[in-house]
Amino acid sequence: MYVATWLDLATREIVGYSMADHHRAGLVVDALKMAAGRGQLKPGFIAHSDSEYVKYRMSRAS
Repeated sequence: MYVATWLDLATREIVGYSMADHHRAGLVVDALKMAAGRGQLKPGFIAHSDSEYVKYRMSRAS
């Protein structure tokens, strides 16, 4: 089982997460979509991921 989380560094709260049985980019993108769906992302937010493939997928999704 793999878990991806997005952490708000200002509040130290987890604003989005996703769980799956794989470690692919979709796992991280789904967690970001959860954060966006909950209204936790403010205009001008900065997101960081350690994966180049995830950065590519996120830029294509916007």
